[in-house]
Amino acid sequence: MISGPANDRVFRSVLEVQLDDHHGGRYCEGTRNNGSKYYCGDIRLGPVKLRKKLLLSGILEEYDRIGMLTSAQCLTGWWNATARCWRYPPQYGLQLDISGNPIVGYQALSVGLFVDRFGSERGRFLAPADTPYSQHLLPPLNLDTPTTGTVYPHSYHVYRVVNSFVVLSGPIAPWFGQPDQGVQYASDMTMSDLILAGYINPRTSPMSVVLEREIQVQILKR
Repeated sequence: MISGPANDRVFRSVLEVQLDDHHGGRYCEGTRNNGSKYYCGDIRLGPVKLRKKLLLSGILEEYDRIGMLTSAQCLTGWWNATARCWRYPPQYGLQLDISGNPIVGYQALSVGLFVDRFGSERGRFLAPADTPYSQHLLPPLNLDTPTTGTVYPHSYHVYRVVNSFVVLSGPIAPWFGQPDQGVQYASDMTMSDLILAGYINPRTSPMSVVLEREIQVQILKR
């Protein structure tokens, strides 16, 4: 894999195309003032400008962070002001059966499969590569790109499975105003540990055009 600070900058420039979907007026009532780079000036609603080229094109193209609601309505429903954290659905966000039990099972991820993730490599949740952001069970805040360390746009990472390993797999429940309905993989190891143990390889690199084609082949085989 090609890596290094210079190549990271190339990767960012290859991905970057900016979409300004910022609302004003009544849509922004009840929000914070964290700066103009954030939607309605509120960091919790993520960045105003979303990169949506190549790898991120289909993932962010249809994403609508607040839908027909106002920002205040969204934050009232999903943000716990007392605990200062997001409200997530029960049972790790999995859909429930008629008895209230999570729909989940063990699945071995096969060698060659591409998976992706928005967030740091300290996390344990993945999804099939090219899953729309609306099906990741994530708030808009997770689209913010950290300003420190070696990072990629919106902290988006793609991995290729190089040694099969078992995850808990199940359908995602609707949340954060999104239809969800995506598939979630939960590992008992963090991404960093999976990389060190030789189960996955990071594939986010300047060779993103080639990677995109590889992922598209995977999608066609589904």
